[in-house]
Amino acid sequence: MPAMPGEAADEVEDFEDDFEIPDDVSYDHIRKPEPSPTGPRRDSEAAELLQGLVVGKRRDGLFVDIGQKSEAFLPVDPHAEVEKPLEVGDSVEVMITGQSPEGYPVLSSFTTQRPSGWIQLEAAFQAGEPVLGRVLGTIKGGLSVDVGVRARAFMPASRSGERTEEGLQGLVGQQVKAKILQLDQHDRNVVLDRRSVLDQERAGRRREALLKFEVGDRVPGIVRTLRKFGAFVDLGGIDGLLHVSDIAWHRVNDPSDMLQIGQELTVQVLKVDRRAERIAVGLKHLQPEPWSLVADEVKANDRIQGKVMRIKEYGAFVEVIPGVEGLVHISDMSYSRRVRHPSEIVNVGDVVEVMVLDVKARQRRIALGLKQALGDPWQRVGTEHPVGSKLIGTVRKITNFGAFVEVIEGVDALLHISDISKRRLNSPSEVLREGQQVRVVVLDLDPRRRRLKVGMKQLEPTELDKFLATAEVGETVTGMVVKLQGSEAVVDIGDGVRAVCRSELQELNRDGVALGQTSDLSSLKSMLETAWNDEASGSQSGSQQPLKKGEVHSFRIKKLDAESGSIELDRI
Repeated sequence: MPAMPGEAADEVEDFEDDFEIPDDVSYDHIRKPEPSPTGPRRDSEAAELLQGLVVGKRRDGLFVDIGQKSEAFLPVDPHAEVEKPLEVGDSVEVMITGQSPEGYPVLSSFTTQRPSGWIQLEAAFQAGEPVLGRVLGTIKGGLSVDVGVRARAFMPASRSGERTEEGLQGLVGQQVKAKILQLDQHDRNVVLDRRSVLDQERAGRRREALLKFEVGDRVPGIVRTLRKFGAFVDLGGIDGLLHVSDIAWHRVNDPSDMLQIGQELTVQVLKVDRRAERIAVGLKHLQPEPWSLVADEVKANDRIQGKVMRIKEYGAFVEVIPGVEGLVHISDMSYSRRVRHPSEIVNVGDVVEVMVLDVKARQRRIALGLKQALGDPWQRVGTEHPVGSKLIGTVRKITNFGAFVEVIEGVDALLHISDISKRRLNSPSEVLREGQQVRVVVLDLDPRRRRLKVGMKQLEPTELDKFLATAEVGETVTGMVVKLQGSEAVVDIGDGVRAVCRSELQELNRDGVALGQTSDLSSLKSMLETAWNDEASGSQSGSQQPLKKGEVHSFRIKKLDAESGSIELDRI
């Protein structure tokens, strides 16, 4: 297809890009009408609309008073279909399109009837005025339209004003108003443009609507479209922009979280730009400004729950009441940890308990503390976990000299490498890993200096623990006397396990007399005789001879006490 000059070619290219042109429609010879022999007509004259009054009527037309010396004649096709025929006394907008042989100005009205001939089509084409037509049906690439001449006009789908196939089908049988985009009487080709007429009508309604609105007005509207930056609200003839920041006092990430297409609402006019034909509206402005409520609802030292809305490098913003956010500075997030970034402690969407540290409503600033709400854990660690208490902690960090174990939230204790195991370790990682839960015992505690020391090896079972777990009363054991103290003998029964054996004989003095007794020779004689008899018979009864350091004897377990870790023996 050869290129066409001017706007006409551009428009045809527009719909050719989106739709296939019917095979039976040619645009090769589409052109504008030739200039009038009497000279070119100025656009201002061609486009001039006059207000006329119908003063007479006959079968083929109407006489109209347009304020000139004589009436003008408006031809009317008696067979044309019109919604409401004009009668004497009616007002009508007309345009002068020529002159009759009788000298009457010939008029044309494109809002009341379809053109009755090519002359009217050409006049409308030159003037850029719309004509009426009836949609006959859909064809390839658009619509077929009857405009009242012996040629069917073609309306490309891209110029129909409809965006869907259902919309095109809905126009079939309807009477539409459209401008002539292309016209060629020789080839009887007519191309129509309805979209520009609709745009022009919307622009007119928009200008009229703009005159009604003033800043501060509260007007009803319907949500027409949603975008990331806001919503367009139909205010009745014109759309107002409801920006996302004007939907609610609190932060709105997506307008669809608050609004739905077709939703009816009342908005307040924020700005009217009649030159640019734009209106800005707000929804949140119909509610009290949240910061005006802060002084009554938020006070210093209050503990409140809030939602983490934003995270910055220097802290996290927490919404304390709808539309009001306070800052938890990074330094107020933990007592014990060195926080490099707030995301180590909180995430967006978390609900946290915070303490109000300071309120400056006029400056719109609220200082919040996370660690203050949780309380200083070092103030309670001494009460909950005194020295000697056993607990389960989590290995948080491993170093060359040991590991740091979190015993309660916010309190890390040092587990030195020498207190991890009874065997020698080259590195704590031989036994521990980060995140591992371990059982420890508190060895040392200094809350003022925030120091806590724990150990693991102290909880490892000893040989005494193992013996107490397996031994039974009455069982026979062999041991060596390692110490004598009064009437008691300390006996090593193996692997360093020591027991006590209480002797039935009193300890003798250097003279062989029992300590604490008088020198009764008869009693002494009896004791010696018994000892001699035992020695003669080979008896080693402990009840007859006192135990001596370094001797090995057999003993019977008399008593076991796992709680105190004591073992009591009887000599066999």
